Amino acid sequence: MASSSNATLTIRVIRSFEHRNWKPLVIHNINLDMTFGELQALVNDKLVSSSFPPPFKKLVHYDAFKLETSPSMNNSKSSNALISLSNSTPVLELGISGPLALSSEQISHESEISYFNCSEFIEYSSSHA
Repeated sequence: MASSSNATLTIRVIRSFEHRNWKPLVIHNINLDMTFGELQALVNDKLVSSSFPPPFKKLVHYDAFKLETSPSMNNSKSSNALISLSNSTPVLELGISGPLALSSEQISHESEISYFNCSEFIEYSSSHA
């Protein structure tokens, strides 16, 4: 098991719920004591400096995270290929959730987290409930 200073996370960057458009971004050596705001800055930097297509970099205002799977939760992946619509894990809207540490939300080594626009998620989840 990885220590809190060298966890690997998979970030599911969701550009469009309507078109089911997403790409994975794997980030190594994450300190799980960092806040979600710090993770947002790190992911945004990686998006700009990576080979992600321009629409992922410029056309979406990413402002929320949602934990999809985590070894510490012993849960399975959702049947929805895009994002879990269950309420078992909350949507953490940045700027509203406060300075929460990743480890405070059951995020551990090899967790999978969705990163998306919160208002688009609300619209998508209400039409697919």
